[in-house]
Amino acid sequence: MEPPRRPAARVEQPDFALPISIEGAELQESVIASEVPAEHALTVLRAYRIVLAWAQGDEAAVAPPDVEEPARWEEEALERMEEAPGLWAPVAVIAGELANLSGADPKHLARACLAISEWALGSEAPASALLFVEAAALVRPEDARCAYLAGGMLQQRGRVREAERWLRRAVRVAAASGDKEAGSLAAGALDGLSGRSDG
Repeated sequence: MEPPRRPAARVEQPDFALPISIEGAELQESVIASEVPAEHALTVLRAYRIVLAWAQGDEAAVAPPDVEEPARWEEEALERMEEAPGLWAPVAVIAGELANLSGADPKHLARACLAISEWALGSEAPASALLFVEAAALVRPEDARCAYLAGGMLQQRGRVREAERWLRRAVRVAAASGDKEAGSLAAGALDGLSGRSDG
């Protein structure tokens, strides 16, 4: 007599592997236009749209036929480097990575997004900086530190519900990836949210 079969364990897909998004991303694009210096707003907006499209797997939006090829955009970015190196260097990275969609490195794209975020903070464009930190977290969903940074910036802006979502994600991703430091930082930030609400 055969021993009774045990039911197969149900494997739950961890929620950090599920699609994530930036709440109201399309509406938030107007923030870029309103706070980024006019001479750079179009470039920043284009970088944001292209990175989000890549993160969502929308190759047609990354390189639509009626827009210059990413390789030409990379050349332009390199030529304009002296104007604002903190912006044009990461834009060149984004364009270079996306010139070959199948070979684009999410780590490089995320770092470029974080660099644009830093540039935006220095340009007194904090809401745009936040959008690029969230974009970095979308590009590298397995990186607890990007999720933690997004949650922390949202927390600073008083957007508690969104901050909690990113911070909880950071804790779970950190646990799965073994990043104890990021997990500890995110857990501490979550503790700091206790009793707070959006307002």
